[in-house]
Amino acid sequence: MESDKVTWARQKIETAIEQNGPYSHNICSMALMAVLEAEGKEAANKLIEEYGLDALYQIRKVEVR
Repeated sequence: MESDKVTWARQKIETAIEQNGPYSHNICSMALMAVLEAEGKEAANKLIEEYGLDALYQIRKVEVR
């Protein structure tokens, strides 16, 4: 089961993609930052990959070490 923070981020990302407005990139980035801080790099990278944010907004995966 995913955390509330990831669920919240999914909603923000999906809305931003649907609206495709001038600030969609920023909304996605802020949602990912919240997930990164709360859940870690793997969770953020999973969302980037799942929603294709690299192709849509050139949002790159976080390097996992």
